[in-house]
Amino acid sequence: MLQNDWPDLIDGDNNWFWQHEWDLHGKASGLDQETFFIKGIQLLSDLERKFAKANIIPRDIPYDKKYIKTELGRLMDGVEPILVCRGKKKQSSISRNS
Repeated sequence: MLQNDWPDLIDGDNNWFWQHEWDLHGKASGLDQETFFIKGIQLLSDLERKFAKANIIPRDIPYDKKYIKTELGRLMDGVEPILVCRGKKKQSSISRNS
């Protein structure tokens, strides 16, 4: 399941990546390892459905952050989502050299 739903897109070393995710986030979650990864995949699926309902789908032109917040907030009963964008600089922080 993780091979398809949660692969390492940076270095391609899935085992290292999954261990990193577990060490950094999973152990603090209070969940056992299997439940942590299953819940993570379920949350992504839920988020993808919310984006699709808001007609926010992958495209070449970036969406306006305000539009995304407004549409997701509408689907979440007025709760304003917090969006954090991270570029390549942040992604490099999960390489094995960090």
